[in-house]
Amino acid sequence: MISDQQYFAPYHDPDSVRIIPLGGCGEFGMNLTAFLVRGKLFVIDAGVRFPEPFRLGIDAMLPNVDPWFQAAGGVHAYLLTHGHEDHLGAMPHLLQKWPAPVYGTGWTIELLRSKFSRMGKDPNAYKLNVVEAGDHVVTAGFDAEFVHVNHSIPMTCSLFLRLPGLTIFHTGDFKFEQHPILEKPTDFEKLAAIGNEGVDLLLTDSTNADKDGFCPGEDTVFEPLKDVVNACEKAAIITTFSSNLGRLKTIVDVCQATGRKLYITGGGLEGTLAIAKNLGLYHLPENLRVADDQLGSIPRERLLVLTTGCQGERRSGLARIASGEHRHFRISDGDTVIWSSRLIPGNERAVISLSNNLLRAGARVITAREAPGIHVSGHAYGGDIDHLVGLLKPRHYLPVHGAFSQLHANSQRPERLGISTQCQLIESGDVLDASRFGVDVVGHIDVELAFVDGDSSTILSYEDLRERLRIGELGAALVDGVFDFKRETWLVRPSIEFTGLAFPISINEAKWRADKAAKVANIAAQGLLQKGQNSEVINEEIRKFIRRELQLVLKKKPVVTVRLHVV
Repeated sequence: MISDQQYFAPYHDPDSVRIIPLGGCGEFGMNLTAFLVRGKLFVIDAGVRFPEPFRLGIDAMLPNVDPWFQAAGGVHAYLLTHGHEDHLGAMPHLLQKWPAPVYGTGWTIELLRSKFSRMGKDPNAYKLNVVEAGDHVVTAGFDAEFVHVNHSIPMTCSLFLRLPGLTIFHTGDFKFEQHPILEKPTDFEKLAAIGNEGVDLLLTDSTNADKDGFCPGEDTVFEPLKDVVNACEKAAIITTFSSNLGRLKTIVDVCQATGRKLYITGGGLEGTLAIAKNLGLYHLPENLRVADDQLGSIPRERLLVLTTGCQGERRSGLARIASGEHRHFRISDGDTVIWSSRLIPGNERAVISLSNNLLRAGARVITAREAPGIHVSGHAYGGDIDHLVGLLKPRHYLPVHGAFSQLHANSQRPERLGISTQCQLIESGDVLDASRFGVDVVGHIDVELAFVDGDSSTILSYEDLRERLRIGELGAALVDGVFDFKRETWLVRPSIEFTGLAFPISINEAKWRADKAAKVANIAAQGLLQKGQNSEVINEEIRKFIRRELQLVLKKKPVVTVRLHVV
């Protein structure tokens, strides 16, 4: 029976390509797809997923790739389709342990460089290569062409892979814009030429595959958003995805059209605008923006606030405004908060809480539910996918990037078109061997999660997080002390400290601690002096003793840590 690691072994059928989605299939976010080509591991995208509320102190989750990348002998190259967190967010963590050349467009690489800088790492220590649409990355029998497509972040590309005996088109995230705000539209002639060349396998975004018709363009947002802002009696506060430069320009245009001044708060927005200026994509109009010290001089009915926080992020500008902790701006009765965004699954509770706080402060809250048209998606609808399939004419079809219901809806697209394309429905961890003759699922691996600590940005394993959750649920006890072996005496007598534990009123907690600490001292002294036990064995015996005693009192088993030192 083959082991999971052997699926990543450098040597397998040289006439096929092994494809293993380590994230992003059957789940929202955390997109990462591994390609094994003649013994070399190529990785397309490496994203994170937002954590559930019970993941205490965690900012993001990513696949634990270590056993697989190690089995493959490391990564040969990373190819990035775009700069959203669910496709880019894991890269700083992966590169530190699994370095390899990275290829992405200017916007994507700038975002990655910024991530390293915020982590206190030198971006120049990594091989970060900027490419443009139309460029080829050719290495070790792997030819990847970057193909321009539209999305809700600048400089997004699909990838056309010319591999030994096989061609693959990987869409990444995409949509078809007829009139893009800042970039050119997708080149349909280019896609048709790729289709004529021959596409053996198409991997395509499934996020909106269950929606018929075509995704509305970003240019349709201006009028609905202007109407909402015009109806605002006092300040208009708009929150959106800070990475969506096209939406930021639309909001700026609305600000000018409604005769308002612009106040911006949130590091993500500042970062996007700085990159846009540096790359020559967009620059804010002169004299439109209001500085912190100018806010008091602007009538509220002439103020538009653009802020981060559309997903309820606790450190965002909108969260600070809602809690009254923003240093320069406060909500007043009659202000209106406008969500020009959608709700990412998993963030519902945070967004509802934030909305309630804004209502308490006296604001009106408007979302796309109340005002349809103030947000459009960056992902292809069914009609866009059908058009792509018609252009590329793939022999085999693989839905990726989405929850299982979205993958399932996407799997129906070729059949609905009456195309004989063979479709394979997969989930994260499935192992596929692909050739021009077909795609076969040859196995499955269980991909564990790793977790990004919210304060340190370090990586926690599943076991680390499990211990943290156990402490949060059960409480903890720490036993400490220092014993002088030569003098056979305690330099620091054992003590017991509690975290998150409360004793019943019927028990004297101070007396309980003193009694158990004395017992701990006896156990340790006897073990060291009479039984010849080492400190590791003694610490484990004391841990079990304290845990049993606490269970008798509390009816549960807290996490007990023993740190008795012998000198």
